[in-house]
Amino acid sequence: MKTIAAFLTLLMVAVLAAEREPPGSKTSYTVTTNGDQLVYRFHNNTSGSNWVAYGDMPIAIPYTYKDADSGIIFYVESDGRHVTAISPEGKILWTRDPFADAHLPFYRTQTPRIVQIGRNGSWLLFIKFSSSQCGSIDVKTGDFTFTGQL
Repeated sequence: MKTIAAFLTLLMVAVLAAEREPPGSKTSYTVTTNGDQLVYRFHNNTSGSNWVAYGDMPIAIPYTYKDADSGIIFYVESDGRHVTAISPEGKILWTRDPFADAHLPFYRTQTPRIVQIGRNGSWLLFIKFSSSQCGSIDVKTGDFTFTGQL
């Protein structure tokens, strides 16, 4: 999953590079990580230009995320679609498929999977799919609110 997301990000950046660099020039790149981000460093041999692009580091599934505020553990199942909330006492609070529950249309992929989950600023709990669709999950109910697509 990480490889697919990294490849798609790299492909998008390469297309942008082709549009802004001289015809026939060659652009080389390196990919590293910086905490929870992929870092793409590019260099064009003709123009001498250098630039950096960043991409999200996708989670490896199955995945667990413990919310520091509530103590609830959110388990992203191995199918990449279902999320289960587990109380600090070990009780299952809810299990949901946010994509299906929100009746999201397929966008960019027929098999969207969760690639990010966690707190993001003031949102309750942020979730992002491999299709770039995203939204927030209500920690108590599991209700998913679609907020957009990138």
